[in-house]
Amino acid sequence: MGGMSPVLYPSSRTDGSPRNDHQFDADGGIRAQTATTRETNPKDPIEGFDWAELEQRYLARIHDCEQAEKDIYDDFQQWYQMFEIWTTTSSVLKTRISHVEGAEGQLEEKRQHYINVVKAFESALALLGGLDLSRNR
Repeated sequence: MGGMSPVLYPSSRTDGSPRNDHQFDADGGIRAQTATTRETNPKDPIEGFDWAELEQRYLARIHDCEQAEKDIYDDFQQWYQMFEIWTTTSSVLKTRISHVEGAEGQLEEKRQHYINVVKAFESALALLGGLDLSRNR
């Protein structure tokens, strides 16, 4: 994370117990101390690290990540349900369109057949009686 300044926690906790002056970056990671932040003497005892506080920060971060993961999963489930509805509806619609188009085709074939039958009857009547059927319409 470029540009973010490190967080320097105070050297004692609110309960007065000693605490290390560790620097943490914006993501909560420990930054290495340099000689400019603290002069060290090899004879000085090594200060202990606050593992309980690290564990608390870790658990808090894990909880945040789990919540974010749950939110993403819930979003995914909603989108998946919508997709299932869409595909089912689309499939049903395509089936119905195909059925209607087939029925329309059959209806057109019947209409053409009836037109041809009527023409045949008109021709037969014209041959039999010499009648002009176009006048009677």
